[in-house]
Amino acid sequence: MFQKFIKIKFIFAIFAAILPFSFNAFAQTSQWLDMKPLPNWNSRKRVILETKKISASELKRCSTSVRQPSLPQDFILTKMNWTLTGAAQVFGNTAVITTAEGFDGMCRPLKFETYVFVGNRLAGGLTPGPEDSRTDGSVINVNLYSETDLSAEFARYRDSDALCCPYKTERVTYKVKPDGRNFLLVPEFKSGNDPNDESQDSENSATLQNTVWSWQSLRNSSGLTTVKNSEKFTLEFATDGKISLRTDCNRGGGTYKTNGENLTFSPIFSTKMGCPAGLMEGVYFSNLQTARSYKIQNGSLQIKLGDGGTMKFSASLKEEKTGLENTTWRWESSQNSRNKLTVDKPENFWIEFKRGGELGMKADCNGGGGNYEASGNNLKISSLIRTQMFCGEKSHDTRFVRGLENAQSFSIEGNTLTIKSGNDTMKFFKVSR
Repeated sequence: MFQKFIKIKFIFAIFAAILPFSFNAFAQTSQWLDMKPLPNWNSRKRVILETKKISASELKRCSTSVRQPSLPQDFILTKMNWTLTGAAQVFGNTAVITTAEGFDGMCRPLKFETYVFVGNRLAGGLTPGPEDSRTDGSVINVNLYSETDLSAEFARYRDSDALCCPYKTERVTYKVKPDGRNFLLVPEFKSGNDPNDESQDSENSATLQNTVWSWQSLRNSSGLTTVKNSEKFTLEFATDGKISLRTDCNRGGGTYKTNGENLTFSPIFSTKMGCPAGLMEGVYFSNLQTARSYKIQNGSLQIKLGDGGTMKFSASLKEEKTGLENTTWRWESSQNSRNKLTVDKPENFWIEFKRGGELGMKADCNGGGGNYEASGNNLKISSLIRTQMFCGEKSHDTRFVRGLENAQSFSIEGNTLTIKSGNDTMKFFKVSR
């Protein structure tokens, strides 16, 4: 059986009867982020409260911010008049869904809440109560790593900060734990990243820069876990403060910061390919999120974690660079045995090869993304997901997407990228984004 991560609108079976849900009586302030230990506002008393339905005119005005229901959990929430916003994330039986009670003048969600379900049983919410776009401690990014592991990044504001520019961000990691016959979402650890902090220690940072490591083991209160396929779990530190990661199933990236022996990562993202059950990917990502310090000794890297555990790595070789990483290309033409297509609106068709094997794309009136793997001149593009708007009978979006899905090889000459795709040859021109 495969555990699948899905981001947007995919349907799976309903598992059990819904349990009512509510938050504990916790004020929605920044204080909970400053408490030690972090409090848990989720409890066994569960009631999804009915809210006032947003008017049709308001929904039409902010239609680009609204997601239509497709998951079983979506219909549970919309039945209580909640409006869905943002992408849903699904990994196996676990789903993360954000709702809103309204929108501001720029169609940013007001009084929004992010819920975590297991099947159609509600495990809890990411915050003590409703937020708006200016709340100190407002969720700005959520990552679901496995059925039991996720994290959320929070923007922290001072009174003088503009909405665009929080003075720092902090990340909270969560665990979904069994709670009798049900499940409970528990916040476990907080780490911070202050972009105004100038105290990064360049000497110690240099010991990590331009190095690659393979994950060997995890030791924590549960004992020692040895990684069987350590060569599949890599961690690369670049010279620009960024990291690249590879797991047994996906690729990822993010940023890192050191201060003496202190080490933090923020944020970490990954591609979302479906992974076989029992893999270590969720453990890998969720533990790295709690990094506190590091030490390099005798060719090994040890990362100390927030729960007192240790991740151990051994030195590894750097991955091959192909010239695709961090580049964006605009589709100009395609040629096969029957005809040549010159794209009349190339600005509507582009692909972006992101760090960590993640692919972004625009296919005429639709957007989407997926994963890519490049080695030598070989290229494989997989797990493409896109929105499903009708772009017109004369649109070339279908040929564009099929060409990417069937990609076999590539070559780069100057600012021209050529992708061989079955009988089709696709030509792209490099652009800046």
